[in-house]
Amino acid sequence: MRGIILSYDLKSNTGLISGDDGNRYEFHALDWNLSTKPTQGLKVYFEQDGKKAKNFILITEKKQESFVTKVLFVSVLLFFGYYFFSAITYLGSNGSPDVKANNEAIKRSVDDMRSKYCEAYEIECDASPNVN
Repeated sequence: MRGIILSYDLKSNTGLISGDDGNRYEFHALDWNLSTKPTQGLKVYFEQDGKKAKNFILITEKKQESFVTKVLFVSVLLFFGYYFFSAITYLGSNGSPDVKANNEAIKRSVDDMRSKYCEAYEIECDASPNVN
C-alpha cells in the first residue's frame, strides 16, 4: 500500500502513516528497514499487518523543472544569441560578400540552437527577431 508519514516520535521510536485507503497505520523503528530516517511527509510503500505498517519502500518522485524555469532559460539563451548575432552583424557591416555569408551562417546556427532548446524543453518559441 502507498502512504505518507504523518509523524514520528524519537522518544518512543514510533510513527504514524496515512495510507491511501484513508486508514492510519502505526510503525516502530524496529520495523523501519530503510536507510533514511522516518520524517513527516515522506512517501512510502508498505505492507499492512492489521493496523501496523512494515517492509517499507521509499517512493522517489522524478523532479521536474517548472515551466517558469524553462521559459527563463530559453529567454536567456535567446537574449545572448541575439546579442551575439547583433555584435557580429555590427562588426562585419562593411557589406563584403564573405561577411554577409558568415552572418547568415551565424544566424542559422543561433536559430538551430534555439529550436533545439525549445524542442528539448517542450515549449513554443516565436520566430527569431529580425536583425538588420
